[in-house]
Amino acid sequence: MIKFYNAKVNVLVLSLFLGLSSVSAHEGHSHKAPWEACEKVKKADECSYTNGIGDLFQGTCQVFTKALMCVRNKPIVKAKDIPVKSIKK
Repeated sequence: MIKFYNAKVNVLVLSLFLGLSSVSAHEGHSHKAPWEACEKVKKADECSYTNGIGDLFQGTCQVFTKALMCVRNKPIVKAKDIPVKSIKK
């Protein structure tokens, strides 16, 4: 009986963990940079923006909830990997 109970608890904990991780992956953006990157361009144009710590996101502008948004289609360039000379001031 104890083994059965432990197995149920393990399944419950695993289910909660997997469920929460998939929800957080689809939460949405907490900042406006992806939308601002596409304000003056058209659908499918290349775009880029940075997050709060300077990581660079690159992609193309796509329609999302009736507005254009920069959708990443390239690997994230971490701020620590961006040469100082290439940073715009």
